[in-house]
Amino acid sequence: IQKCKTMTSKPFGVNLTLLPMLKPPNYEAYAKVVSDEGIKIIETAGHFKGLEPFVKHFKAHDAYIIHKCVAIRHAKSAVKLGV
Repeated sequence: IQKCKTMTSKPFGVNLTLLPMLKPPNYEAYAKVVSDEGIKIIETAGHFKGLEPFVKHFKAHDAYIIHKCVAIRHAKSAVKLGV
């Protein structure tokens, strides 16, 4: 994120893919860094332990969320969460 900021003065987004793994990364820490860096466009995919906490977190920081969906039911669920 910091390198990208040095390369442009334009807004840019980041991708946060929430996938289940045997040893998942600290997704909450990633979300905090994204918000702390002032990123306002977040693309999400998957839903490791639920998408809702991340939607609430990013919405609280006035970010736009684009959630990639592979099925209509996933899109409907995302809409219910406010994406």
